[in-house]
Amino acid sequence: MGSARSGRRKDEFLAILSHELRNPLAPIIASIVLLRRTQGRSPDEQQALDIIERQGQHLVKLVDDLLDVARITLGKISLHKEPVELTTLLSQVAETVRPFVTDDDKILDLELPEEEIWLQGDPTRLSQVFANLLHNSVKFTERGGRIEVRAWTEGSHAHVEVSDTGIGLDPAKLSSVFDMFVQGEQPVDRIVTGLGVGLALVRTLVEMHEGSVSAFSEGAGKGSRFLISLPTHHVEMRMSSEKEADAPFKSARILVVDDNIDAALTIGRLLELAGHVVMTIHDSEQAIQQAIAEQPDAVLLDIGLPGMDGYEVARRLRADPKLSRTRLIALSGFGREEDKRRSLEAGFDAHLTKPADLRALQEAIAGPL
Repeated sequence: MGSARSGRRKDEFLAILSHELRNPLAPIIASIVLLRRTQGRSPDEQQALDIIERQGQHLVKLVDDLLDVARITLGKISLHKEPVELTTLLSQVAETVRPFVTDDDKILDLELPEEEIWLQGDPTRLSQVFANLLHNSVKFTERGGRIEVRAWTEGSHAHVEVSDTGIGLDPAKLSSVFDMFVQGEQPVDRIVTGLGVGLALVRTLVEMHEGSVSAFSEGAGKGSRFLISLPTHHVEMRMSSEKEADAPFKSARILVVDDNIDAALTIGRLLELAGHVVMTIHDSEQAIQQAIAEQPDAVLLDIGLPGMDGYEVARRLRADPKLSRTRLIALSGFGREEDKRRSLEAGFDAHLTKPADLRALQEAIAGPL
C-alpha cells in the first residue's frame, strides 16, 4: 500500500514538475518560430537564434525524458499502433538531428533501401527511439566524427543500425547500458549532460514493439554501434487517407485561453501569421463569456488555469448548444495519458502538450479529415 502511494506521489510530482517546465518553454519555442519568419538578421543574430533553438529543443527533450521516467517505472507507457513506413520515419528523424551534427562539423550518413519497409507501430514512439540513439551518438562523438544509420530487411524483420566513431563503451559494461539512470564513463574534459534514461526508454519501447536492441563497442575511443530489430508488417497499399505534407489549412476564428500571457501572445501571433483570426483571454470566466458571445471555430484552452481549471471551463462550454460546432483543444503542460483521458471526458476534441508546433495546432483546429 505504502509503495503504491509513494509511486503515485512520485508520478504526480514529476507531472507537476514537467508542467512547470513546459509552461515557460512554450512561449520560448513559439518566439523562435516567430523570429524565423523575420528577415535581415546579422550573422551574429542568426547564430544566437540557432543556439537558442537548439538549447530550447534540448530542454524539451529533457522534460520528455523526465516524464517518461515515471511512465516506465509505473508501466504506464502505451502505444497507438498504425502502419509506419520505416525509411521515411528514419529520414524525418535524421533531419531533426542534423542541425546538432553540422554545428559541430560532424557527418551524418544515411544508407536506406529504396524499397519501402512497413512496420506496425506507434510512429511517435518509434521516432523517439531513433532520435534518442542519434542524439546519443552526436553527444559522444568528437568534432569531425561520423554517425551512420543503416536499414535493411532480413526475413520477417527490419534491422536498423546506428553507429558512430565516438568515445565508445566499455565492453564489460555493455549489458548495463540499457538500465535506468546509467551513463557511460566520460572523459573528465568532456562531460556531457543527460538524465541517463534515454537508452532505458529505447529498450522499453523496442520491446513493446516486439523487437530487440543490442549495443556493441570494442572499447574506449573505438565508437559504438546499436542494432535494433523489429518485425515487419505487410501493407497491401499506401493509406488512401494519407495527408499531404503541405496541405493548406482554412482560416479559422480561434480563442486562445492561457493565464501565461507570454504563451497566449506568442501562440496567438503564430496562428495570426498562419491566416487565422485570433482572440486571447487570460481568465476562465472571461473565456466562457467571450466564447459564448463570439462562437469561435476553435478554443485553445490551458488546463492549469487559476480558480476554475480548464476541465471545468470545457464542461461549461460543452453545455451550451451554441458552441456545439466549436472545437475544444486542450493545450497544456500536463501530458500524461490520464491527463489526456480527463480532457476527453471533459469534452475536449484534442489534447496537445506544450510546446506544440504550429502544424499540430492547425491539424487539431481543422479536426479529422
